[in-house]
Amino acid sequence: MNQEDIEQVKKDFHRFSKLHSWYKHLPVDGKIFVFYKQEGQQVRYDFDKCLTEADQNKEYWCFLPLDRNKELIKKHIESGKELYWAKFGAFLRGIEGSENEYFWGFHLIDRYDRDKKIIYVKNKYPNIISDKFNHYDESQIIVIAKTEYQEYLNGVLEFKKFTLDML
Repeated sequence: MNQEDIEQVKKDFHRFSKLHSWYKHLPVDGKIFVFYKQEGQQVRYDFDKCLTEADQNKEYWCFLPLDRNKELIKKHIESGKELYWAKFGAFLRGIEGSENEYFWGFHLIDRYDRDKKIIYVKNKYPNIISDKFNHYDESQIIVIAKTEYQEYLNGVLEFKKFTLDML
């Protein structure tokens, strides 16, 4: 990938991460997404597109969950489009706010995936999380959310090729 592609995928990944409340939809340990270039920005919904650029004729990166888009992904591969993959989890939305940082939705991760989340977080972050882990301790959550988000972005920047045999 050239530097222009790298900068564009970073920008499009950040925009994509804010399109939904991912903590409601993704497991804490993640799921596979496929990404590729397309003309025009990825829309949020047909009724609320959330486009941030006036020029929709240039190429942007699109990110799709594999499990819900296998047929479309197969068509793209068969047409010769280059696809890549990365794994994203419940911290995909990243940190909100500029001065007072916070992670939106940790209470929902806790409610819907409590046992799995506690095991995941304590195993992955033993130096951050103590036995007295309190999911309302925002400072711990901020560190975890920033780290997880950066890992997702790093996975994107690896540009791992997605092939038909991976479906």
